[in-house]
Amino acid sequence: MNANIRTIGGSIGAAVMASIMTSQLLPSGLPKESGYTTGFAVMAAGTARATTADTVNPGVTVSDVMALIWAMRGLVQTAGEVAPKTWQRFLDIQLAGMRAAGPLSSQPPMSSRQLLKLDPQRRP
Repeated sequence: MNANIRTIGGSIGAAVMASIMTSQLLPSGLPKESGYTTGFAVMAAGTARATTADTVNPGVTVSDVMALIWAMRGLVQTAGEVAPKTWQRFLDIQLAGMRAAGPLSSQPPMSSRQLLKLDPQRRP
């Protein structure tokens, strides 16, 4: 049941973010910068809410969540049909780490500017 809830929640989250980011498009068909900004703001609010509710470590940032999403996308693409449920174990391990007490890393998180530069649709 937990896996089903995570899958449904992830699908809803992805749909919400896609609708936010693509609500206003440039003539090229790519989202306007305001869509990215609003999307990241929504993610930041969700991350802050999770921190306030003590469901994640206070050191978890939006860039950590984005890095997790990108890593999972790569894992799903790599494992494919050979090991289709591998992402669930990976997510469990990552979420357990995000809930751990104490410092998460000696390295700083990515900045908002770095996150925007990493979006594959915005690369030159």
